[in-house]
Amino acid sequence: EQVEVFTMSEENRRKLWYMNNKEIKEKRIKNYRLISENLKNVEGLLSTQIDSYDMGVPLYFPMYVEHKKRNELRKKAREYNVFLPIIWPKSHKLDNYFVENSIYEDILCIPCDQRWETKDILYMCDVIKKIMKEPKS
Repeated sequence: EQVEVFTMSEENRRKLWYMNNKEIKEKRIKNYRLISENLKNVEGLLSTQIDSYDMGVPLYFPMYVEHKKRNELRKKAREYNVFLPIIWPKSHKLDNYFVENSIYEDILCIPCDQRWETKDILYMCDVIKKIMKEPKS
């Protein structure tokens, strides 16, 4: 629901200043690859096929969800305390462009946060797989 631009708190800014950037990058890449491997054959999901992060650090694992099923997946995942953000809200200026509309309506992200351990990532993936196997309503 957050649509306004905002900045992080001063406390979080200080914490980031002292973090080991190399460790953060390695952990996020590891989490990204773990998500990619665990969700690669799930019916109704299509990853964006970004496999190399030589130029940066992933914040999210973006994926396309079967057309018009994104919000149902998000709602059911919340019941398991899995929060799947929509990080690119649809612009009202795109109403007449089919390709862009499809991207904005179907893309969903899984955060690759460095604070999460393997068990956390696997839990999120298991929840998503379980929901995607359920009969569609």
